[in-house]
Amino acid sequence: MFARDQPLFGMSGVSRLGLAFAAIALADAGVAYGQPNVVVIYADDLGWTDWQRHAVLNPTGSPVFETPNLLRLAGSGVNFTNGYASAPVCSPSRAALLTGQTPARLNFTDHTGGGVNTSARLRSPVWTNSLPAAQVTLAEALGSPAGGYDTAFIGKWHVGGSPTSQGYDSNVAGGNMGCPCDGEGGFFAGPDGRWSGMPGIDTPGAYAPDAYLTDVLGGFAENYIAQKATGPNPFFLTFAPYQVHVPLQAPAPLISKYAAKIALLQSQGVDLRGHDEPVYGAMVEALDTAVGRVLNRLEDPNGDGNTADSIRDNTLIVFSSDNGGLTVSELGDPIPTQNAPLREGKGSLYEGGLRTTTLVSWTGNNAVPQGVLSDSVVVGHDLYPTLLQATGRATVPGVPQNTIVDGVSFLGALQGQPHNRAPILWHYPHQSNQHKVSGGTVTAGSFVSAVRDGDLKLVFFYEDRRYELYNLAVDTNEANNLIAAGSLAEARFRASAALYAGLLRSAASMPVDRVSGLSEPLPPVLWETSQGDFNDDGLLTLADWSVLRDSFGMAMLAAHPADAYRLGDFNLDGRVDRVDFGGFKDAFDTANGAGAFERLVAGVPESSAAGMAGAAVSIGVLRRGERR
Repeated sequence: MFARDQPLFGMSGVSRLGLAFAAIALADAGVAYGQPNVVVIYADDLGWTDWQRHAVLNPTGSPVFETPNLLRLAGSGVNFTNGYASAPVCSPSRAALLTGQTPARLNFTDHTGGGVNTSARLRSPVWTNSLPAAQVTLAEALGSPAGGYDTAFIGKWHVGGSPTSQGYDSNVAGGNMGCPCDGEGGFFAGPDGRWSGMPGIDTPGAYAPDAYLTDVLGGFAENYIAQKATGPNPFFLTFAPYQVHVPLQAPAPLISKYAAKIALLQSQGVDLRGHDEPVYGAMVEALDTAVGRVLNRLEDPNGDGNTADSIRDNTLIVFSSDNGGLTVSELGDPIPTQNAPLREGKGSLYEGGLRTTTLVSWTGNNAVPQGVLSDSVVVGHDLYPTLLQATGRATVPGVPQNTIVDGVSFLGALQGQPHNRAPILWHYPHQSNQHKVSGGTVTAGSFVSAVRDGDLKLVFFYEDRRYELYNLAVDTNEANNLIAAGSLAEARFRASAALYAGLLRSAASMPVDRVSGLSEPLPPVLWETSQGDFNDDGLLTLADWSVLRDSFGMAMLAAHPADAYRLGDFNLDGRVDRVDFGGFKDAFDTANGAGAFERLVAGVPESSAAGMAGAAVSIGVLRRGERR
């Protein structure tokens, strides 16, 4: 939504679902605007503040970097200031965007080049470093015969295999490389005149040595749009330039421009907010220029200067990044950027590693405003259901889709509707390169999980099994750890229950103890009262057992885990079943003495059919909203 009205600690599960149904009804109406083309521009390592400051469109932006085309895109759409990547590093974020599932569920939790790494006590679990073929990607859904879209991929892939094996009709430069680090020219074609390992541009001598990769890929994007603009089918283009990943390289005139600008601003006493690396500034502008080329071609497909053939209004454009800005030195380069006011950067589960620029524009849909900021919380894997819904493909028979989707459509939020999103889970059971190369400076990049629940952010460190808790509404830079504040007992419970349940339900792989070889237990739930006390009266009594008994057989996966727990989901797995009865029995006997549970049930009749029906009605909304 475009003005803050989200409660500090989130809404009840029932209220969330009510809003979700309203948003779906409104979003379906958006399909009336036609089946739009879709262009997803996915930057690499661009920080949340790494684009030009503007008092209205980007008040937290850079005082140094110049990005007129990103401002142009923001001015024609919505800037989601609480936009997030699905992971703190590239590959899992990219896999999540393509599938709508969290990296934890995919068991794809590190970049494809990552291996088993260790801390003083822990090592990485066994994990997947390639996108599973069984997953239905956005390209496979939209590009299916029932989907009806032409599909193309240009740029960085880095999730194993090839784009053409995951639903894309064509591929330029998408392979196993995480950066242009072929040892020849880097971002430049170099003496061999190519970018080795990048399909379509790896022929020796095909390019001049000073050809710049981002310019070349931008040209391919332009040509694709021009070709498809008059075609019979809508198109889905994923343009993922390797910019602004290391190595730090850019055309010399741009570097000179930023060296002079930075020196001038410093002489004037301007706070550059850590944006003082001229090569990085040049790379940001080069990325922005590529974005501008895409926008220009959508507005003038044949390039004749006449926009009568524009397809801009019938194109939904998304711009985002795979993780936050890099705040340590890699490959011997200077530190590229800083993410202040956010804490840390790439490779960290603090905000600097996760929060990313997220811009969405659909000028032909009158329900989508232009030039506004939204504080709705969205994340990379939300794009899967959002784009399927926006294109009208979500409910078309024959369009293949993943049966389990962790993402939540934010099309309603794009149209200014309330969007109180369910908790977002991040899971990183590894040590990031950024943690290792910086000697632990990126402290939330080593065996860590986190959840955002409303305005609360809860971070769990497996090494010493401790929590940190932050209120992002007033503490964007995560400086004030609230975990010890007794007044936040309910908030701590809700957030920790959401983290526990998210990891449990996704079957997340846990870090492994190096000595015992055993997986770490899930992060503990910070119970507000004793476990099993569903009605919060401080006692385990008949009233608690009645809650459990009357809810038996109910599925509550769509509810907030804390709300489902209070309806009897003892183990937070999203269902009330015999496992919950066993756990409650043990807790009841511990609280009331051995045999207490047997004595209780011996004197209480079983639930009547009418009673079970009443229980079903009371939580029926939870079942209707369940995702499978």
